[in-house]
Amino acid sequence: MCQRRFWRRKKSGYQLCTSQLKTPSVGAINGLSTALGTVLYGWTGTTSVVYRVDSEALLAAAKDADLISAANKMYYNDYRKKYADAIGDTRRLNLFIQTYRDSYDPDNLVSEANKQLLALEEKSAAEKEQARLHAYRQSFQAASDAAQLRTFILTYGKYDPDNLLPQAKDKLPRAEKEEAKVVAEAEARLRKFAVEEDRKLAGWRDNLKIGDETNCGPVVDKKPPLVRVYFPIANFGNEHWLRANQVEYPGRGCCFLNGHYVGSSC
Repeated sequence: MCQRRFWRRKKSGYQLCTSQLKTPSVGAINGLSTALGTVLYGWTGTTSVVYRVDSEALLAAAKDADLISAANKMYYNDYRKKYADAIGDTRRLNLFIQTYRDSYDPDNLVSEANKQLLALEEKSAAEKEQARLHAYRQSFQAASDAAQLRTFILTYGKYDPDNLLPQAKDKLPRAEKEEAKVVAEAEARLRKFAVEEDRKLAGWRDNLKIGDETNCGPVVDKKPPLVRVYFPIANFGNEHWLRANQVEYPGRGCCFLNGHYVGSSC
């Protein structure tokens, strides 16, 4: 082949373009149009010249060297390998189909890839449906109270393959009655607890002694129904008389507004 740049000839010792794939010289390199196509560069010894590649000679040389057959075999093997690698993989199957559907498909593998893709999509859809059906059945079996039954009815109102909605709706009134009973019992326990706590607090207040801690500091004096506590407040002094039935356990808040006690919640 011809030297591509004449200034490299001294280094390589190359003098003349000896390629058999060139046509006669088409002119000096100066002013060469890009429209000439594929070219070879040569050196005559005094001038750099340009040759057009002889396409027929190039094709014949490729055939003689069996390059076309080798290239076709390599392309075919790559085509087969890409199909084999794509089996079972939705993304790769789509890529294979896009690559070969309109150009090269000697073994009709694009059609096979489409079949594979459809089968995968159907399998995926079937698996999703099976998972949905399993969740639906599990949700019904687990619905043991009114809240769970209401959730089941709301979730599967338009999807009821086993006709479980009527059963859930039949169970709901009894479950709601049980729910109301549980709520009433819990509220009764809370009321009872609150009454007991109030009774304990009242007893604690009645028995306050000088030195006992309250939510507003220690008791420093007592004149029922009042107690005096030590609780410094800027501009309003350090000690304050409070009604005994308003003080609370130590650790709770102690709130004053303009020097007046307003309770434990500020």
